[in-house]
Amino acid sequence: MITKHFSILLYTMPNIIENIKSLADVMNTMDQLNDPQFIEEQWLSEEDVTNISQELIAQLEVYKSEANDYVAYQLSKRQDALIMLNGRDIEIKRLTELMNWDKKKVERIEKWIDYILQTFKIEKMETELNKLSYRKSESVEFVDEALIPEKFKVIKETTNISKTEIKNALKLWESVPGVIIKITQNLQIK
Repeated sequence: MITKHFSILLYTMPNIIENIKSLADVMNTMDQLNDPQFIEEQWLSEEDVTNISQELIAQLEVYKSEANDYVAYQLSKRQDALIMLNGRDIEIKRLTELMNWDKKKVERIEKWIDYILQTFKIEKMETELNKLSYRKSESVEFVDEALIPEKFKVIKETTNISKTEIKNALKLWESVPGVIIKITQNLQIK
């Protein structure tokens, strides 16, 4: 509970409690109360710091409860999204299978049409929907690549940098110019 002395202190020091609107504000104010320079600038006694700290701890519990509820709500939304994602993934696979089946069907029909046209030596044909004809094309097929002269072979050289080897070297305190180890915190939800 805020005492009269504390209320007067809040009047001379507006915004210390009134502006606390979130868990982050509580944590920030608690950090300020650990700063001797802040305490001195605000003319706070040990009793003032204790009283403000107790009020902040009470608010911290309120915000902590709200934070737990918020995280639980967000986890529920995440679960719903995962269910939808899984459902869409299954639907994508189903549609992909249908699309591949349709592509194969089109290829089979085109081969059958080609077979009929060549069997009856028909070079051009016109229907209500399509015009059919042949055009000449050329392509090179490799029969035996080992017999092809070297002057026709193109050698491609690729350079791969091993992040694993660099990481191991840096952990052994070896100097590796041009790289640093980046440390991140990754949220795990199980």
